[in-house]
Amino acid sequence: MIAAIIEKLFEGVLLGKAYGNLITVSKNDGVVNVWNRNGAAIATLAGHSATVFAIAFSPDGQIIASGSGDNTVKLWKLDDTELTTLRGHRATIRGVAYSHDGTFAATVSEDNTLMMWNVQRILNLDLLTYGCDRVRSYLQTNRSVEDGDRLLCDQISN
Repeated sequence: MIAAIIEKLFEGVLLGKAYGNLITVSKNDGVVNVWNRNGAAIATLAGHSATVFAIAFSPDGQIIASGSGDNTVKLWKLDDTELTTLRGHRATIRGVAYSHDGTFAATVSEDNTLMMWNVQRILNLDLLTYGCDRVRSYLQTNRSVEDGDRLLCDQISN
């Protein structure tokens, strides 16, 4: 029975990665399938527009990173939720790995670059606070800003 499950799972597989009782399988359709050791489907991570060439589990096994020929890395929860898309490479992603504590992810691409991503910061980013932090000084010091507009970010913590 196990042999039949494995044969079914790996027919046409380009990439497979395991974590504990879970295994990921990627074919050339841009989809990453997550299965448990009994052959039951756990998640279908569909969102890439090209073949997935790199997969990594976060150290706690809660987040999967997938890198693709569409030049992006996607971060996923095991419930099929796409958390975010990391953009910056100009060619196919060929590798992805997490730091031992899961704070960072490294990606390598055919564009001959390696990028380090602060995954914890990206996933916990408060966009309003981030935006206000970026413009706060401008609002306070630029003479062309109306007095009433100078206070736009005062109630947003930095």
